[in-house]
Amino acid sequence: MRIVRTDINDTEHALQLVEGIRLQPLIALGTGELQGHEVLTLLAPDVQVEAFFETLSTEACLLLFFKQLEIIRRLVEPGLFFMNLPVRVFTDPDCMQRLLRVRSCYRRNVVAEVQDPEYLLTAEVAQRRVLKANVYRLRSRGWSVWLDDLTPAVSEGIKNEGFWFDGVKTCRHELARHTLPQLVCDARELGRMVLVEGIETDEELALARSSGADWGQGFLWPERTLLFRS
Repeated sequence: MRIVRTDINDTEHALQLVEGIRLQPLIALGTGELQGHEVLTLLAPDVQVEAFFETLSTEACLLLFFKQLEIIRRLVEPGLFFMNLPVRVFTDPDCMQRLLRVRSCYRRNVVAEVQDPEYLLTAEVAQRRVLKANVYRLRSRGWSVWLDDLTPAVSEGIKNEGFWFDGVKTCRHELARHTLPQLVCDARELGRMVLVEGIETDEELALARSSGADWGQGFLWPERTLLFRS
């Protein structure tokens, strides 16, 4: 397996390692209806996934986001498309200006996910305020913004800071814990909708449904891939 160097900063080289996207279904727990997809990155088979994303520059993260948007723009199917961006993109002034200039045809069905929220637990107060302000700016311009990977620690750490999102996803590891219903309840204090990640079995689907969440996501439902070159 190819190991991406920890000092990689060549944006063009990094993006050459991306072959396309994976579309993971988002399902309404009450009805079983398809609500949309999360857009996940499809890397070359010999690339170490964790090393790739750990070393991806802020600029490369945003360019990958825009590259994936080009594929989404060509799709005619209904539903929402959830796309991840790290906290550092949402708090970077230049990145924010470029996101705010994105045309409305993208914003209609694209959801921007704030990933790696655990960063907020150690971030300076000023950085958390910047993130909150920029989420508000994006939402006021027509973007839908969700918080990804909520854990009890993250919920406790930001609950009194006035964050508000269009929706919240619980961390996939929380599905195996008895505290999921409480976490879903806590998530309602941060966003209007709640999605449970990590559903792989019928038993886990039943747990997600009983938690009070709205939507579910996981390998229980087959995903599909789209290649950039296709």
